[in-house]
Amino acid sequence: MIEIKKWLKQIITYFKPIKGYGTIGMYQRTIVYSLWVLVICFLLSIFLELFKGNNTFLGFVETYAIGIACSDVVVIVTSITQFKSERERMVREYYYSVFELVVYLYNLLECKEEGCLIETHDISLKFEKTESYIASMFWFDKTKQEKYSKVVGSILRIRINYFKHEKENASKISANFFEKKDVDELTRNADVFFKSVMPDSSTNNLFGFFDKKLKQNISNKEE
Repeated sequence: MIEIKKWLKQIITYFKPIKGYGTIGMYQRTIVYSLWVLVICFLLSIFLELFKGNNTFLGFVETYAIGIACSDVVVIVTSITQFKSERERMVREYYYSVFELVVYLYNLLECKEEGCLIETHDISLKFEKTESYIASMFWFDKTKQEKYSKVVGSILRIRINYFKHEKENASKISANFFEKKDVDELTRNADVFFKSVMPDSSTNNLFGFFDKKLKQNISNKEE
């Protein structure tokens, strides 16, 4: 029963247009609306084939519906190609922006005990670079979309803590607005997500380096 519900939710995703998401959203809506037209024309052509009889007008409508469906298939294929190409470009850009943020946060952890002060402008730029992609990427695959949401959620939690800390300080703040577990969680989520959407980079995933160190540290503590 659970599998059927999951399957139905996935099917609905292919026919539900989204709002926003920039260029990716535009391609997604084009694909969805084109699928609507294809299904309507397909069902209409079957219905007319069964009930048109010798009616020439209905025969004309049937032929017209088939023609629209064929043209619509071309639109769908083209839109899917553009959709995937644009998303792949954005994923790679997002990959390096998140990695840059993770490296920056791990560097701050190293000097946290010394009470380091950081420029609010620097950390704000790091956050803004990753946040510019939050509402710009979409996957029809709900599993991948959920993995992406976990990465976004991890970043936003650190970002919210930063905002709270920033209110109490001027142009420079300490690195006490986050904990190591926050960065470790972001690293794990990013590692899982990017491996699922960039399988070609699974063997040299930059996040894998931090994730291996994290697992090694956990293993050492357990021993």
